[in-house]
Amino acid sequence: ADNHRARVEELENSLRRTRPSLNDVATGIGKLVGATAGLAVVAKDAMAFETAMAGVKKVVDGTPEQMEKLAGTVKDLAYELGKTPEAVAEIAAMGGQLGIAFDKLPEFTRLAGQMSVAFGMTAEQAAEAAAKISNVFGITLEEMRGLGDAINVLGNNTAAKESEITAAMLRIGGNAKQFGLAAEQAAALADAFIALGKPPDVAATAINALLTKMQTASAQGKEFQDALGSLGISANELARNIRENPEQAIVDFLGKLEQMDKQSRSIA
Repeated sequence: ADNHRARVEELENSLRRTRPSLNDVATGIGKLVGATAGLAVVAKDAMAFETAMAGVKKVVDGTPEQMEKLAGTVKDLAYELGKTPEAVAEIAAMGGQLGIAFDKLPEFTRLAGQMSVAFGMTAEQAAEAAAKISNVFGITLEEMRGLGDAINVLGNNTAAKESEITAAMLRIGGNAKQFGLAAEQAAALADAFIALGKPPDVAATAINALLTKMQTASAQGKEFQDALGSLGISANELARNIRENPEQAIVDFLGKLEQMDKQSRSIA
C-alpha cells in the first residue's frame, strides 16, 4: 500500500508539473485568436484589392499578364503615396473610365495620387481633374505634371488653395482654351480671382463672362462699344490684341479699367 501510494503521488506531481494552468490556456487561446484575426484582416484587405482591380479590368483592355503587372505597380504606388492599394486601384479605374490609354495608366495613377496628397483633394477629385484638364488643354501627362507644379506654387504663395484653383480650372478650361490661354495662364487667372475672396464657382463664372465678352466684343451692342471707347480701345483692336497675345490682352484691358476713376469704372 505504501509503495502504491508513493507511486500515485509521484504520478500526480508529474501531472502538476506538465499540466498547463488556466492562465496558460487563456494566453494560448488569446494568441490563437489574435493570429486568426490578423489573418482575417489580411484576407479582407486582399479581397478589397482584388475587387478594386476587377473594377480596373472592366474599363481597360489588358491581357492577364498586363493586369498582373499593373496590380504590382498599383501596390508599389500605394506604398510610395502612403495610400491603401485599393484606393490607388480606384484612381487607375477612374483613369480608364476617363479614356487614359492602358500604357499611360501607371503614370496617370502616380500623377493623380501625388495631386491628391499635395492639393488636399480626394483621389477621385484629383483623377478627374488631371484627366479633364489635360484633355481640354491638349497637354500630355508630363505637361500636366508641370501644370500641377505651377498650381502648387500659386497655392503656396497666394490666398488661393490648390484645390480651389483646380476646381475653377475645370469650369473655365473650355473658354480659356478657346480664348488662347495656356493652361498655366488659365491657372494664374483663376488664382487671381479666387485670391480676391471669390469661391471657385463664382470666380469661374466671372472669368467665363470676361473671356466671352472680350472675345465677342465686335458682336456686342452700342453700349458695350461705347464702354470700350471710354477705355480708349475699339472692338477690332481688342480682337487683334487677343489674336496676337491673349494673356497680354487681358492684362492691358484690366490695366485700362484700373486707370479710370471709380465712378467711370463702375459705369464701364
